[in-house]
Formats: sequence, C-alpha cells, structure tokens
Amino acid sequence: MNLVVYQKKKLTLAEGQRDFNINNAYVLPNDIELEDSLLGGLIVYYNSIMSVVQVLKETDFYSEVNGTIYGAIVAIFETGEKVDNMAVIRQLKRTGQLEFVGGSGKIAKLGSKDIREIEKSALYLVELSRKRQLIQLTQTVMIESHHDTSDIFDLISKVQGGILELLDFKFSKDTHFGKISNNTYEAI
Repeated sequence: MNLVVYQKKKLTLAEGQRDFNINNAYVLPNDIELEDSLLGGLIVYYNSIMSVVQVLKETDFYSEVNGTIYGAIVAIFETGEKVDNMAVIRQLKRTGQLEFVGGSGKIAKLGSKDIREIEKSALYLVELSRKRQLIQLTQTVMIESHHDTSDIFDLISKVQGGILELLDFKFSKDTHFGKISNNTYEAI
C-alpha cells in the first residue's frame, strides 16, 4: 500500500513527470498511538464501550491490527462478559487472531495505557477514517477521470454513492455520548 506525508509536503510535479501520482505524496490521516490508547482505555474503563460502539467501527481503525483487537473487545462486550486483558486474549485465541495482532504481549501493553476522554478520541478516529475515505474516493475519481474509457455517468454515480456513505455518519463534535449510552442501554 502506498502511503502519503499528510499536511507536510507541497504537491508538485517533478521535472519531466507527466502525471501526478498522489499515492507517493501523502500518508493517509491516522493516529496509531491514539488508537492504542483508546483500546487500552476501553479495556480499563469497561463502561465506556457502550457509547463508543455506537460511533466507532472496526473499519475506522487505520491499523488493521487495532481494528481486529477492537472487534474482539466489541464481541466480548456483546456477550455481556467483562472486558479485560485476559478476556481479549481468550477471544482472539478463539478466532485464531492472537498471533496476527502481536500476541498477548500487545494486549498487555494496551491495558497499561490510560486515556480519559474516550468518547472524544473515538470521534476523532472516526473523523480520520472519514478523511481517508474521502481521499480514497477523490483518488478514484481523479484516476478514472483521466481514462478515455470511463463512463462519466458511472463515475458520477460512484461519487454520489461515496458521498452518501460518508454522510451516513450522523454524529458531530457536539454529539452527546450520555444520550447514546442511555439509548444503547435501553436497547439491551
């Protein structure tokens, strides 16, 4: 996967370069350290999972490893079992993903991380995820627009679908997580 230096590098064509290749210019928006801290916070502050699970999806993580760990945490939460390091390790063993995520040592390190503003951090990770989706959509449009064989109506339809998918996220920085938690609790 080609990655980008996001917000740090001015994009220009190199001498003799005919086409601009955005994949070589940027690192997609991400915050792996915050992802790790959020996962640790969810393990330590079990009650926070109820509100976070409503806004944050496994695919919102930049790190596939962290997304897999989050999926295990959510699976444990959905069974009603208490989420802790050992429960996460057992869940990852059950699904055959423990080695993929880096073993029990990775989970132990997460449990030692502390984060106080879990909900705000979750929203920020969702924001970064949406930025990555938007970048990928615009890259697709840019690349396909240059092809003579591209059907403009198919391309417009793809753009509309991508934008609608991004708009499906109904939360903002003003989202009140207490209401989300109460609604989730009532649904359970």
